[in-house]
Amino acid sequence: MLRLLINSLVKEFYQQHAGFFLVGIYILFGVVEPSQLIGYQKALLLAGISSPYGVMIVFVSWLLYTVKVHFFIKQRLALAKYSFIKEIGGLEKNVQLKLWLKLYFVILLPVLIYVLLLIGLGFQHHFFKSVIGIMVVFSALTSSLVWFTYQSVTFSFLNQKKSN
Repeated sequence: MLRLLINSLVKEFYQQHAGFFLVGIYILFGVVEPSQLIGYQKALLLAGISSPYGVMIVFVSWLLYTVKVHFFIKQRLALAKYSFIKEIGGLEKNVQLKLWLKLYFVILLPVLIYVLLLIGLGFQHHFFKSVIGIMVVFSALTSSLVWFTYQSVTFSFLNQKKSN
């Protein structure tokens, strides 16, 4: 089932947002000369965890990306083309939650890579409060996506009854 969701939802998400990712890749990698790339990336990551403002900018960007993902999935779930997803609502709660978590890990892969890099640098440079904050915020954002999608799919039949 996960493969079906990845082939339908994730591929479409990345295809629809290709321009967004190309601009992001250009900002992260194309602005500097190749010889300065590693130093630039490290400075960018350290700026994101060394100050409260940097951490706040990182968290807000993750929140905006998460909102973008949430509305994309919500929009797709409402389309008749994706009515097969409603069948997931019949699975056990834990199975559904794990399935949605895996799906969102694939969709949030750009953020997840950034999270892992920030955590590694945070430990290396002793920014433990930032590391804890990063883990808490990323976990909260991912959990909220999973929970909202679970609720939407599992209880979608209630919304249909009310509208009829």
